Amino acid sequence: MTVVLPRPRIVAALLAGRGIYRIATYAGGLALLHHWGSAGFAAYATAVGGLAWLTQLVSSGPEKAALNLVPLSGGAGLARFFRALAAGVLGLALFVATLAFIGGARLYATAAVLAVGVGTATVLAALHRLNGRPLADSLGFLGLAGVYAAAVASAYVGGGPLDILLLLCAGTLTVNAILLAGLRLPAVPPSPGVPAPVSRAAALRAVAVLGTAEILGVLGVSVLYLAFAAADRADQTSLFYLLVVVSAAVSTGWGYLLRLAQPTVALRIEHAGESAAWSAARRSLIWTVGLGAPAAIIVGLLGRTAVWAYVALTIEILLYAANAVTALLLEASGARGRRWSAAASVAQLAAVAGVGWVLVPAAGATGGVVSLLAGELARALVMLALTRRSGVPATLPAS
Repeated sequence: MTVVLPRPRIVAALLAGRGIYRIATYAGGLALLHHWGSAGFAAYATAVGGLAWLTQLVSSGPEKAALNLVPLSGGAGLARFFRALAAGVLGLALFVATLAFIGGARLYATAAVLAVGVGTATVLAALHRLNGRPLADSLGFLGLAGVYAAAVASAYVGGGPLDILLLLCAGTLTVNAILLAGLRLPAVPPSPGVPAPVSRAAALRAVAVLGTAEILGVLGVSVLYLAFAAADRADQTSLFYLLVVVSAAVSTGWGYLLRLAQPTVALRIEHAGESAAWSAARRSLIWTVGLGAPAAIIVGLLGRTAVWAYVALTIEILLYAANAVTALLLEASGARGRRWSAAASVAQLAAVAGVGWVLVPAAGATGGVVSLLAGELARALVMLALTRRSGVPATLPAS
């Protein structure tokens, strides 16, 4: 496995591939809405939106686990395991969806395969990056973008929601097949002096824990939408949606950049020891809480207009960026760090839900964003409390 930080031009190419894919999905949705109208688009959007969480479920844990474990001493053999895991999950989804399709749930069956297929393609692309072929990631997502463009074009010549979803599924499965076929991973026999291979059981535990943050993050936003519905604030719901799109776009790009650095960080932590990662995380968290808490209190007390919603959004994005770096350090430090990161995500969800049900009826979109901000602060506070167990301070090596 080749584990180095990608060169700037490679990073630019990778970001371009993911960026074009995101643009294709957002623009495709708007084009379908314009062509079909609200009534026709609703069936498509309900199926796709209602099952979009499957992408996070399938991709987040396995991708982060692969990036954390495969670069380590004794972890190279796990690449074949993660490849088999992605193929197995996709095969299972196809089998279940076929039964559902025959049973009549055709829109939801195809939307489920689409969501799972995007997730498994994400995992396979990460394995290509670890295997020294980073541009396969960019090409794979450019292929998915092309699939979306072709599917939307077919709607303008008479295709309906089911037709579009079938085309999207076929294209996504094709991209997965190409990524699988191109991922050639030689067997890694045990060698004298090399640490014992990381077990598959340990890898599965890492998969389960590392997917927690993203899944609970999506769930937190869903809880806020329920709070808006209960408060009957339709105008504020629209503003909140736009703010969340901005936050998601920035956080997705930042998260992807951290994924590119994750294998190198994991190797450095392996050499320096877990206490070095905990100490670095604690120093970052002290600044995060020290600067973020006063800002959140000011916005929470004064924010009653739409202008404050943008101020709160800026603070929330900065807190997310800082917490994402801290979580990367903890999750790369070992099993304990991964459990701590997951526990902090549970606290984050509780804070978002609790603050949201109080502030959304009173402050609308600003209250919704402040709730997300409060969640990031709760996450930082829990991680800070847990990293106090790190013992003797240490530092990470620069290279």
